[in-house]
Amino acid sequence: PTPDQIKGAARGAQRFIDPAIYDRIIPGLVVQIRSSDGTISTELQVQSIGDIDYIGVPCEWFVEFGLQLKERLHPRRALVVGSANDIVGYVPTAPAFERGGYETTFLTSSKLAPPAGQLLLDTAISLAAPNARRA
Repeated sequence: PTPDQIKGAARGAQRFIDPAIYDRIIPGLVVQIRSSDGTISTELQVQSIGDIDYIGVPCEWFVEFGLQLKERLHPRRALVVGSANDIVGYVPTAPAFERGGYETTFLTSSKLAPPAGQLLLDTAISLAAPNARRA
């Protein structure tokens, strides 16, 4: 995280709760991120029944990702199952990060880098692709 993100001063950052809550949570989150290799391990899951792929994502994924998933897996039908098996927080699109908002404000609920959504999308498509070829 950047110094501005840590302070809650990044463009578009919004703090709707008592700022003291953020000030108590963010130092521990920064330590956790800096003491890791900069990654968070989680799982994506694809379960297929007939021509429907249920894509389990461990987050609150912005709808644009689900729409891209459906488009790229067509003619199979894809249904996104959010907060499946884990929860890594909000996963906004790159334009949402530019715009700002509570989903992009650095906190435990929004601690992933902007490329995370595309990485999850590409991984979900690669997991579902073998099923698409069978359709």
